[in-house]
Amino acid sequence: MGQRKKSLISAIMCLCGVVAAVTAIGIGGNSIFSIQAISQNSYETYEEAVDEGYKSEIRSQVQSAVAVIQSEYDKFKAGEKTEEEAQEDAKDVVRAMRYREDQSGYFWIDGMDYVLVAHAVLTDQEGDNRKDLMDQNGVMITQSVVNVCNSADKCGYNEFYFTKSDGVTVAPKIAYSELFEPWGWAVCTGNYVDEINAAKEVVKAELDKEYLNVLIRSNAVCFSAIFISLAVAFLVGRQIVNPLKKIQAFAQKLSEGDLTTNVDVKTRNEVGQTADALRVAQENMRGLLRGITEISNSVGSALGNFDKSFNNMKESISQVSIAVDSIAENVTKQAASTDEASGNVVMMADQINQTGSEVANLNRNADEMNRISEQSMDTLKQLISVSNKTRESISAMAEQTANTNKSVEQIHMAANLINEISDQTSLLALNASIEAARAGEAGKGFSVVADEIAKLANQSGESVEEITKTVIALQGNASKSVAVMKEINEAVEIQVNSLTETQHIMEKLHQELVNCFASVNSIDSMTREIDSQREGVTTSISVLNDLAQDNASVAEETAAMSTELSREVHESNQIVEDLEGKVSILIQDVNKFTV
Repeated sequence: MGQRKKSLISAIMCLCGVVAAVTAIGIGGNSIFSIQAISQNSYETYEEAVDEGYKSEIRSQVQSAVAVIQSEYDKFKAGEKTEEEAQEDAKDVVRAMRYREDQSGYFWIDGMDYVLVAHAVLTDQEGDNRKDLMDQNGVMITQSVVNVCNSADKCGYNEFYFTKSDGVTVAPKIAYSELFEPWGWAVCTGNYVDEINAAKEVVKAELDKEYLNVLIRSNAVCFSAIFISLAVAFLVGRQIVNPLKKIQAFAQKLSEGDLTTNVDVKTRNEVGQTADALRVAQENMRGLLRGITEISNSVGSALGNFDKSFNNMKESISQVSIAVDSIAENVTKQAASTDEASGNVVMMADQINQTGSEVANLNRNADEMNRISEQSMDTLKQLISVSNKTRESISAMAEQTANTNKSVEQIHMAANLINEISDQTSLLALNASIEAARAGEAGKGFSVVADEIAKLANQSGESVEEITKTVIALQGNASKSVAVMKEINEAVEIQVNSLTETQHIMEKLHQELVNCFASVNSIDSMTREIDSQREGVTTSISVLNDLAQDNASVAEETAAMSTELSREVHESNQIVEDLEGKVSILIQDVNKFTV
């Protein structure tokens, strides 16, 4: 038990140590990486700030130099100096200008024609054309300065290698140039990058040193946490293992059949709950053993009853077998009757389908008759409308003929009047001739006129006779036309009446067709309903047929099961006999426990 105790404590300590180590490493590693990232970001920010600071410094210094040159230029414009004097004074001031604490910052001026105008260090090169001045990497120094000043901003930065003021050291340099347009001067200054980098390296070394200190402190904290975790694990392990030892001894007693021993564990954690559960299990086992004893006695007496029941069951199974055979015979007859009914239903389905087809044809014919009836109704309505229009036209023609007849009568009266006038004119012409004869020579002219009038009167009389004949003929024809129109009007009236009566008959026929169509639809619906019911009957008969067949099969299976059950009863009887022997053994085993 001591060995197991040590093993369990060791496992707990190892587990806690691993958890503490993983946690410490995770937290420490995350902290270290975070600090490293912060340090790196801080250094990058510092680098950018330093670079921007140096650039801002040289830009502001160049602007100061340009302001000095602008001041000299303003004096020239004000007439205080000549332009040459102003330029020389400006160059002197720029050469003398210095910045930074060590006074290492200086200026130079390049002309836009690449000529060195002024230089604080290389005064001996002033006036030289430095267009081809190139550093060790092939950068054209003066050309790059001029190009920057010729840009849209008229200013900018350049990077190139150049010799320091000691005349020996060549180092990278960042220069800033700004154009002073009135004189075409590129005012420049710059910082050597190696000096900037040296300042950066100092800051980086300080950050690395601080990062190393943080790393050491983090490791110390991690190891301290692991040691504390192991100590706590050892103490907790002892509190767990001691109660487990008592529980193990209690379980050993239970395994030996001693149910009277108690376990003395009073902790309220999971170990104490385990001890309580074992005590409850002990009580349950006591009750179980008492129950097993009682049940064993009851089972012994029940086995005798089983023997009697099995004998009675054998007799019942024999009777059931006889009844099942009778049921199987009846079910077979029922299946045959169901098959016959199913065949009749199938024939009825064929007849219903045929009836449905005929009803569908009748439905289509009724639709066609309905369509033709509607067309006939439309045609009759058109005929009645045309007949009514014809009757109205004939009436109008009869009226017009009557009016014409009246006009002819008026013409006849006018012709009679003209005839009378002609007779009177002839009489007057005769009288005039007589009077002219009496007058002698004086009346000859008048006699000639009277003769002409008489001729005209005769011609008028002849024309009147012709007109009278024509008028009489017109009157006769008009009378005939009126009679014919009257007959036509009567025939049209009869035709309209016949068409109207035909329309009424067709409307009744159309209504009958509508009723017939409704009846056909009703028959079709009833046929479909009958077919639906037929399908239900077919389904029911099919189900009955299946049930009959299933019942026959079940009856056969039941008969077989009866035989099998009889065999099982016999075997069960043997099992009961075996069980009686085993119950006796069980009672002997239970008596071995101390309750």
